[in-house]
Amino acid sequence: MKKLIVLLMIVALLAAPLTAYASYTVSARLLAGQTEFAGVVKVTGDANNLTVSFMLRGGAGWCMTESAVHVGLSLDEFPQGPGGAIPGQFEFQADHEGCVTSYTYTIPVEGRGWYGNWIYIATHAVVNGPGGLVGETAWAVNCGNLEGGQFPGRNWSAYFRFPANAWY
Repeated sequence: MKKLIVLLMIVALLAAPLTAYASYTVSARLLAGQTEFAGVVKVTGDANNLTVSFMLRGGAGWCMTESAVHVGLSLDEFPQGPGGAIPGQFEFQADHEGCVTSYTYTIPVEGRGWYGNWIYIATHAVVNGPGGLVGETAWAVNCGNLEGGQFPGRNWSAYFRFPANAWY
């Protein structure tokens, strides 16, 4: 019996490094003007990086001219004012040449303290859409709605949570 237990412990120790850094993916809806489905933001975490991909519904006429991402262990780590989150101060930002339908941020995770914790992610885009819509604000929201995922303040800035403990 002791040999079986020792053998099982060795097998578990050998298998642990193979599963400790499995990747994990969450998708959130990108809503323009609080209600229009403009696309999806897909977040994938692995041992080295957090990948945040904006994928707009180009076939339906959606594209973006700017995007921004901020990640933190709590909402206190986000730039905020009385109106809500301030995407112009987010850690990761890009102005896109023309109007693009996709863009990916690759964020190194080493030294950030995210492993084993839930992290908060806010993604913002300036989008153009069907019917001549230009310069509309878009935020990614979990489960397609804003409930439970809005920053305090007057605007509708939103965040969603990512279970970093699932990929650690």
